[in-house]
Amino acid sequence: MRGLQSDVVSTDGAAELLELIPGALVVDVHGTGHMVAGDDNDVFTREILGFLEGLPR
Repeated sequence: MRGLQSDVVSTDGAAELLELIPGALVVDVHGTGHMVAGDDNDVFTREILGFLEGLPR
């Protein structure tokens, strides 16, 4: 999960992560910086729960 206003994780960095880790996902969150959970906890929680629900059991 990447805050679109992050000065730590760039678009290129997120793309590189996707290439390096099979099955990785990137979620860009508008209006947040590097600390997505602190900037928009509701979006962070919703995205994390959705990811976890999609994992095989």
